[in-house]
Amino acid sequence: ICHTIRIYMSQLQHSIRTINIYREVRKTHSLEKSQTTDEILMIQRRRIATRLYIIFFILALVVIIIFSGLNSQIQSMKVLSRTESMFEQLKVQYSSSLLCPCSQILVLYSKFLSVKPATYRQVCSSYFISSNFIQLLWISDLYSSYYWNIDMKILSIQFRLLASLCSLAENTIQQKIKIFSS
Repeated sequence: ICHTIRIYMSQLQHSIRTINIYREVRKTHSLEKSQTTDEILMIQRRRIATRLYIIFFILALVVIIIFSGLNSQIQSMKVLSRTESMFEQLKVQYSSSLLCPCSQILVLYSKFLSVKPATYRQVCSSYFISSNFIQLLWISDLYSSYYWNIDMKILSIQFRLLASLCSLAENTIQQKIKIFSS
């Protein structure tokens, strides 16, 4: 029995030493039996590459098996109507993993809170950004004797831009108040 085990062990060692997953290059002539040093070197490199591949493959399998074994199972429960006592009980039972996101507020802020901006900048409520004033500047060619070297058309564009900025500020504030109140 020991003799058979030794034979199997020597065959296993020989198989491990000569293992090669790369295809062997076939000789073109049957008479060509000897191998050149380049071919021997190529075979040795292929065997080393095969051994490295097998080692890394086994390591990857071991890592995957260990990770799968250590990965804890996550169980999600959704409790819709929770009371404070139920929350306290769950907190005691699952203190390290309890997650309670508040995705919806039960009482809207608009029920007990009213937010209104007191005032905007003075320029946003002035006559200078009104459409009447801007129109007056645009048709200022009629009054060119009163406004010597000032180009009123450029001024009207600048006041339109100012009016647009004021309107944008008011709309942004109103949207943010609406989001906050809901």
